[in-house]
Amino acid sequence: MVDLISALAILLPLPASGGAPPDVAELTEDYFLGEVPVVLSASRLAQPVSESPASMTIIDREMIEASGAIDIPDVLRLVPGFQVSHIAGQNQTAQYHGLASQHPKRMQVLIDGRSVYHSAFGGVHWDTLPIVLDDIERIEVLRGSNASAFGSNAFMGVINIVTRKAVQDRGRSVSALTGYNRTREATLRFGDRLGALDYRITLDGFTTDGFPNHVHTHTWWDSVGGPADPATLITGTPLAPETTPFELARNDSQQIGRLNFRGDWLLGSGDLMLLELGYVRNDRDNVLDNGNFEFNRPDENLRAYSGLLRWSRALQENAEVSLQVSYNRFLFDDRRIEFLIDDLDTGTTLFNFGPVLGGARLRNDRFDLELEHTLNFTEGWRVAWGAGLRVDRVSSANFAVDNDAVDRWQYRLFANTERYLDDEGRWILNAGLMLEHQDDQGNFASPRLALNWHLDEFNTLRVAVSQAYRMPSFWEQKGETRLFALEPDRYLTPGLPPFDYLLYTTGDNRIEPERLDTFELGLVSAEWIPDLSLDVRYFREWLRDYIDEVRYRGACVGCDGSTVAGIASHDLLIHENAGQLDLHGLEFQGRFHISDRTWLHGAASFVWSRGRRIKERDAAGNVIQTADIGDYVPEHTFSALLAHRFDHNWNGSIAYYRISIMNWPNDGDRLNPYDRVDLRLARKLRIGGQDAQIELIGQNVWNQEYAEFRSDNRFERRLFMRMRLAFP
Repeated sequence: MVDLISALAILLPLPASGGAPPDVAELTEDYFLGEVPVVLSASRLAQPVSESPASMTIIDREMIEASGAIDIPDVLRLVPGFQVSHIAGQNQTAQYHGLASQHPKRMQVLIDGRSVYHSAFGGVHWDTLPIVLDDIERIEVLRGSNASAFGSNAFMGVINIVTRKAVQDRGRSVSALTGYNRTREATLRFGDRLGALDYRITLDGFTTDGFPNHVHTHTWWDSVGGPADPATLITGTPLAPETTPFELARNDSQQIGRLNFRGDWLLGSGDLMLLELGYVRNDRDNVLDNGNFEFNRPDENLRAYSGLLRWSRALQENAEVSLQVSYNRFLFDDRRIEFLIDDLDTGTTLFNFGPVLGGARLRNDRFDLELEHTLNFTEGWRVAWGAGLRVDRVSSANFAVDNDAVDRWQYRLFANTERYLDDEGRWILNAGLMLEHQDDQGNFASPRLALNWHLDEFNTLRVAVSQAYRMPSFWEQKGETRLFALEPDRYLTPGLPPFDYLLYTTGDNRIEPERLDTFELGLVSAEWIPDLSLDVRYFREWLRDYIDEVRYRGACVGCDGSTVAGIASHDLLIHENAGQLDLHGLEFQGRFHISDRTWLHGAASFVWSRGRRIKERDAAGNVIQTADIGDYVPEHTFSALLAHRFDHNWNGSIAYYRISIMNWPNDGDRLNPYDRVDLRLARKLRIGGQDAQIELIGQNVWNQEYAEFRSDNRFERRLFMRMRLAFP
């Protein structure tokens, strides 16, 4: 793979005088969303999709509104190859090409160029983003590795959320949503101009009771080892083992508050300044499942603070320089009384049922500084290059028993170039390289090379190869879950028989980064068939050094430096480079303008995957069980969105989603295929002289109940009503 990239790289010095790229000063919203849309997320250069080095999906305002989505992850169901699922309440996970645990770690998510990736556990907490759907202008999704442009977090793709400029939202607007299981949302947005500053403020409140209660038939044990009433967990009327159903509250409600500010300054002489500030407060409940029983966890508090400051200057000859600094802080507090096992009486036998993981507090800070320069060497040869510094810090007993901070420093250099190889501009070469140094991993290079061939004015072929690395998260590399006891007077009773198992998790500092080699062929067709745009991608991906949890049977005998009388040896979970996965498949997406009132968007993915991982070892480290992980990636996904504008200011849409069998790793379950149909009907009108819109939204309207992420997350029919009112 590297040899192939090196061989193709010799094409770079070839002379070229092809068509000139677009001028930076001319990049208006119409330019980005025209018949051949322009994207920024592929190579850091503004490029038409037909000249991009990777496959792209653009979700614009029209699609966002027509989808009837309640939150950002729901919109991603329209992207080929994506899997989106509720974990609990409004907490969701979204991932490209499977491998989607509760914390999917292989996608980079940006808001106006600021990474919102959490370095502690990896992935994105979607319910702590400071923006709402009304703030978004478009979402650019790059399908496939883009580490050459955005680093190791962009291992399998990039989601770049581009918010609306403040000047686009002058005036006031309010919106309210109500519906399924006490879901309610209220949003207030205000925009104005102050001198050379255009600004917008968004205030949002959201609450939901999450999934409905569900029925269980598990056995519960009392303090003397017999079946017990689940209402008390300790004593009560005996239940027949595994046969007596009872309803258990999910306790996965959420209350979210958001405050967001965006300011755009035009400083003169081509200087622009962007300032974004965000705060999110998320109070939520959750459910802990150990396989034998479930009980309600007390409240969890999440706080997220974010800031972005970017200065940019337009230089002569279509060049630009920018400097940006961003800061994210994520605070997590689990409101539970905590007692380390080390502090317990060593003569006390512990829990009267299964393992109990205790409360935790965590602080995750990320500081990022980046300088970027875009310039033209000659007509038809552009380069975007730059350097960056990132500092991640985590403070938690999950990473250091004494709560000392754990730091990680990362330095990066990057360059991406676009070169027209002939006078007609039919052959375009894109090359990119990211050099990263991480103080606990060393040096890594992520290259990409792509060649685009304009067959004619409508159709473009693309071939691309790339290599990417994903650095382990703090949790994978340094994580440690110690045991806590909750309410010891209630749960700790002398004389109990040994419980099922005691789970102790630690990280392995010798973990190597994951590596992904990718080859793809693409076809982009715009208006070859009138009013139809089409994107086809064939890909092969080779994932090596796959990181996952491996269970070491009976490996923990005083492994935390202490022993407790009456407790047998128990299992230990350790992250390691446990396996590999090979994927190949086809993806299709298209948009057909049936008439000036009706359009259809469709997306489909067909993936064939093969891979295995180590699942269990014995105490000595010998492999005793492996597992097939091919079903971590669904064989096919499909989505379609049909929208129509009726007379008298009515408009409506219908969406269809399908996903095949998929095994959600680690925290999730292996789930059956499902089909889901959503409907939306809206009308624009005037109320009190102001512009207004009323929407009726139905999700899973045929009520074909299915499961998301876990088998007990039953997704029923959900109905919502939303109203918007705008004031000048």
